[in-house]
Amino acid sequence: MPDEAESYTLKAIVYGDEDDLVVATCDVAANGRFSLQLPATVADAYLENAGSNIPDGIEISDPNAQIGMLWLELYADGEYMEDLTYASFSVALPEISISIATPVYSTSNFKMTGSGVTDMFDFDDVEMSMDMRFVKGWNWMVPSVNGNISSMTFTGSSATKLPGGMLWYLEGDFGDLLGR
Repeated sequence: MPDEAESYTLKAIVYGDEDDLVVATCDVAANGRFSLQLPATVADAYLENAGSNIPDGIEISDPNAQIGMLWLELYADGEYMEDLTYASFSVALPEISISIATPVYSTSNFKMTGSGVTDMFDFDDVEMSMDMRFVKGWNWMVPSVNGNISSMTFTGSSATKLPGGMLWYLEGDFGDLLGR
């Protein structure tokens, strides 16, 4: 664990427009292990349309699908420390490859597929390709960004179980590793 503290707690939070919803908490062991039990459902007030903020060319099989993204916050002795991120990355400048797995609650089974162009990370016209399938309940959304200083591509995939090949990072450590 990064700091010496008597106790560490992880909070799973779905952010809403007006307030946040803590859906689960758990203690974190000294070796960093934790087990978080997520609820079966998330209140509608904390969900958004799955099709919001996606570019033309991306198709959604259920236009009424609602999702809620989960953020993991680490607390030491009751004080907020940092967000926790599950990711993999490779930086060999000028090339970069980053994948971040984010827990997402879905109100229905649906697909998000296709390709389009978006603006992202101070880059204009980033090619975006998605092949995501969500089931009702909790899923892992895994966006990946690959490219270099002149060209970036974004791909989206999904899983119902924790994806392999990634590690847990504190937000500050992850930023440090990326040179932020």
